[in-house]
Amino acid sequence: MRNGELLDTAQRVFDVLITMDRSLRHQQHLPRYDLSVIVLSATSNRLADTTVAVPAVEEILAAGVEPGRLYEVIGSRH
Repeated sequence: MRNGELLDTAQRVFDVLITMDRSLRHQQHLPRYDLSVIVLSATSNRLADTTVAVPAVEEILAAGVEPGRLYEVIGSRH
C-alpha cells in the first residue's frame, strides 16, 4: 500500500499508527486523517533498537493523542 492508502485504511480501524517512516510528514497532509501518527526514530528497525522507545510511546498514548497530529519519538541505546 502507498502511504495515503495505508492511512485511509488504518483510520477506519485504529486511533494511532506507529511507523518508522520519517518522510511521512512531508508526503501526506496528516490533519486530513482521523488518526494520530507516532514516528519512531531509532538507529535501526531491529527489535533491540526500537524497544528502548516503548516508554516514550506509552507516555504519549497515556497523555492522549489528537487525530491528525504527528508525534515523534527518538529512541537510542547508549
